[in-house]
Amino acid sequence: MVIDCPNRQGGPLTLGALSAADSVVYAANGTADGLDGFYGARQSVGRFVAARQKMGAQVELRELGIIVGDAQLTVPSRVAVNVTDELEDSGLLLRPIVPNRAIVREMRLTHEWYGNYRKGTPVVDAYEELTRKVIA
Repeated sequence: MVIDCPNRQGGPLTLGALSAADSVVYAANGTADGLDGFYGARQSVGRFVAARQKMGAQVELRELGIIVGDAQLTVPSRVAVNVTDELEDSGLLLRPIVPNRAIVREMRLTHEWYGNYRKGTPVVDAYEELTRKVIA
């Protein structure tokens, strides 16, 4: 089961998700906000683990990796390159990077699944490969 939740330190959804989880996959994008979000989420996980350990509760929460999405792969900005390099340095970056595709935003407006369209195929392919890695 996958529980997608915001990085809200101490929020009930996040605490419930971490309590039920055996592993964590972080999500980021190639922006300063994406990098800050990863660090904030990782800090939340660290605080959760520390609190559980302090009260003597068993904690088996593994960090599986970071998925970077919505990436401009043709000519990435310097910021995106630096963010990706920094995430790589964490040792958690999972590949492939999920490409930015206009079809994804267009399909959100029509409430259709982008996987039904040829132009959405690179996004679907990337997520399928990442899913196999995470589940393994």
